[in-house]
Amino acid sequence: MGNFSPADAKAIILHLTEVSNFPLEPALVEQLVQDLAGNLGEVRPIELQIVGAQLQTDNITKLAQYRELGAKEELIKRYLAEVVSSCGAENKQVAELVLYLLTDEKGTRPLKTRAELERDLHVLVADLNTQGESLDLVLKIFVDSGLVVLLPELPADRYQLVHDYLAAFIRQQQEPRLNELIAELNKEREQRKLSKRSD
Repeated sequence: MGNFSPADAKAIILHLTEVSNFPLEPALVEQLVQDLAGNLGEVRPIELQIVGAQLQTDNITKLAQYRELGAKEELIKRYLAEVVSSCGAENKQVAELVLYLLTDEKGTRPLKTRAELERDLHVLVADLNTQGESLDLVLKIFVDSGLVVLLPELPADRYQLVHDYLAAFIRQQQEPRLNELIAELNKEREQRKLSKRSD
């Protein structure tokens, strides 16, 4: 499916809010369409879906609420945080790392098998606990949420973020935090090695 024109996006928003009995202030609809169209001049369906779902989750129906929250980028950030959060506190690190691993430096979304993701997780964090079970749960939640697509293939299924737009967004948002996390984990690993040597 291609991108929507601003007029089509507006019509879709109005129809969906009417059907779901979640009326949005007309000024909010106008601002939302403008923000979603951005420099592209078109609205990406995945962005519309994510932002719309988050508006409903956060019960935002007025322009003032939307602006107070921080607009489109903040809604997308909150959506990603909620999907990660639904993986459980004990799987948060794995979930954040998997999101990051489903992107690359070019801001695209490479196809990865479960085995490739597990290998990459081990490279980043060699001693992450219950990684296998955590990885399976995280991938299931990501696929069920619509954030990641599962592409059945032989010899192994592959996983991919649902849209390139999200890959660039995740890279931009997650890279500084993940670099800190990786540095912390490496520091802890080194401290454990030093304490084992001194025993």
